Amino acid sequence: MKRTVPQSPNTERAVLGSLMADPGLLDSLTGLHEDLFFTPANRLVFETIREIGAENGTPNVIAVTQRIDAKHKLNFVGGAGELTEMLGQSAGGQAAVDYHAQTLRDLYGRRRIIDSAVAMQAAAQDLASNADDVLQQSGEAILSLSLGTATDSMRPAADIVPGLLDELETLMSGQADKLGLPTGFKDFDQVTGGLRAGQFTIIAGRPAMGKSALMLNMADNMAQRGVPVLYFSLEMPANELAARVVLSRAKTNTEVIRNGFLPPDGKHKIMAAATAFGDEPMYIDDAGGLSLLDIRGRGRLAVRRWGVKCIFVDYLQLVSHGAAQSRENEVGFVSRGLKSMAMELGIPVVAAAQLNRKSEDRSDNRPRMSDLRDSGSIEQDADIVSLLYRPSYFAADEEQQTADPQECELIVAKHRAGRTGTLNLQWRPTLTKFETPRLTDESNFVYAPDKQLWDALNE
Repeated sequence: MKRTVPQSPNTERAVLGSLMADPGLLDSLTGLHEDLFFTPANRLVFETIREIGAENGTPNVIAVTQRIDAKHKLNFVGGAGELTEMLGQSAGGQAAVDYHAQTLRDLYGRRRIIDSAVAMQAAAQDLASNADDVLQQSGEAILSLSLGTATDSMRPAADIVPGLLDELETLMSGQADKLGLPTGFKDFDQVTGGLRAGQFTIIAGRPAMGKSALMLNMADNMAQRGVPVLYFSLEMPANELAARVVLSRAKTNTEVIRNGFLPPDGKHKIMAAATAFGDEPMYIDDAGGLSLLDIRGRGRLAVRRWGVKCIFVDYLQLVSHGAAQSRENEVGFVSRGLKSMAMELGIPVVAAAQLNRKSEDRSDNRPRMSDLRDSGSIEQDADIVSLLYRPSYFAADEEQQTADPQECELIVAKHRAGRTGTLNLQWRPTLTKFETPRLTDESNFVYAPDKQLWDALNE
């Protein structure tokens, strides 16, 4: 069956006629470009209009006719009479031209979809090509499709100020937590204002430092507050993550469970914690070997389907990107892609990242941003870079290494929108949980977000 190419010559003529009737419209239609015009003759007319406008000329019908005639292409566009007829088909004012321009964008987008589909089909039928490469290239082609926008992204200060005043008023009212999503770690939220829409946050550390645990704690804290979150786990199965959350909530020692022992009241606590967790909006994707395109596609789907407000990626260096030329290049692609995803979806994205061994070779083992493994792009792309440091990790004394709780520092090394500094946490390895220390007596440090929960913890 023969398929027609999506196009509308009359709409193209109406837009061109409008531009020649009112040359001032050319500057207001900034999203218009020659590829939107399917008919070659109409594309030439548009290029000529834009060319004259770029020279500060007035691209009316006379000027356009003379310019095309000078190129010896007047017959190609149908002659001077054709241009005059276009003028007679002018769509009218700004609103009408905007409508027709959007129609051209829609038709152009459909043509690009068809072209991509044909190319993907041809690649899929080429048995000499690697199927994984074909899939990666197909994903790149789909991700690159864009219909453009009717207007550009430039905004006058008058349009920006009202939103700015609302944000400042929120800050001055002492309700700064409403600007970002609280992570449940009070000091971190006070320094950062919570996780903001469009922000890309890195939590970095050496292996076994607790990066995954801290991210999972943050995701769990949000889910308990009813905030939908998506957690990409590229090295740990979903069942293990869920077990961590449930056992931590039930305050049950994970080592005791692994050894087959359970206190008499433990089963009830675990069942209650599991039931509560099952009712909360945390979504876990534990598919291994995900590419950047996979994560961006699944992230968009999760936002549309479940209204996800924050995405966690564990961890950045495990995300692949097939078009990369080197490992450093690949990590850079992924870093920039995760930042772009945060901006595109309008939600915060948090990713764990590995540090190299440099900190272990220094007398002061505290990590630095320069220790980020494989790429300097990470520290450039991230809005917030936090580095985990546990002194006991580097201790030679085995007793000090296994002590519970353990002191921990969360070093906010970069904060694009505010101050940096070092925050104190406590790591409870038997619960795989971080807590903000709060002194209640000489031996007990616990962080309680509110009085009701504090009372419940001390029953």
